[in-house]
Amino acid sequence: MTQTALTDSGDALWATAHGATACFTGRAGGVSAAPYDSFNLGPWTDDDAEAVVANHRRVEEWASEDRPRRLVIGQQIHETNVAVHLDGFDEPRLEGVDAHVTDRPDLAIGVLTADCVPVLLLAPWGVAAAHAGWRGLAGGVVASALSELAEVPGAPDGDDLSAVVAVVGPCAGPCCYEVGEEVHAAFEGWPQGRAEGRTIDLPTLAKAALEHAGVGEVVLADRCTICDPRYFSHRASGGTTGRQAGVVWRS
Repeated sequence: MTQTALTDSGDALWATAHGATACFTGRAGGVSAAPYDSFNLGPWTDDDAEAVVANHRRVEEWASEDRPRRLVIGQQIHETNVAVHLDGFDEPRLEGVDAHVTDRPDLAIGVLTADCVPVLLLAPWGVAAAHAGWRGLAGGVVASALSELAEVPGAPDGDDLSAVVAVVGPCAGPCCYEVGEEVHAAFEGWPQGRAEGRTIDLPTLAKAALEHAGVGEVVLADRCTICDPRYFSHRASGGTTGRQAGVVWRS
């Protein structure tokens, strides 16, 4: 039975577990102009750079309610590379990174999405964030993030992940996400998520990967970025849009 609940504050979705906080932003409440209106967090879009920085600062303000925290994101490439941020880390953005792991209470780690799946992991000993597009999901980015999380100091022996709470945020849903044979073939043999016809169920596929790895609890946001105007969608916009984020931090 699910014990962890997602709550909607109007400008973000929130969940807490193990003294950690997970946050999923939407597109409202920032300062960016159209077509990036308004809470665009993507530095690599063509949005005004100062507007993106201001939007980042708002997320850092949310994350810094009890102590200062710095937002850490990566320039994602739809692969499975994981950055582990322990002692000595001092770089706010990294190239070629689709997942992050930390045990540090002064960082808020995040991933950017606009249809891909944001997966946030909350454990007693650390937290992780993974950007799971269909390529990364099929390639094992969720398993890679969990593997690194299991190596953080304080993790239980034997790679026991039963205490981990995973929260799967807003993404392209099975109602709208039509794909070709290449994508269906990438998930051949997966127990869940492949549907009849052209659609595919990314949240259910992410849940299957998490449960297969031994995660104890999986919470789904159940919001489709393609048909829900509260979110940025690469597909719905024709390719020009902003990015929301899934962000997690430890208290």
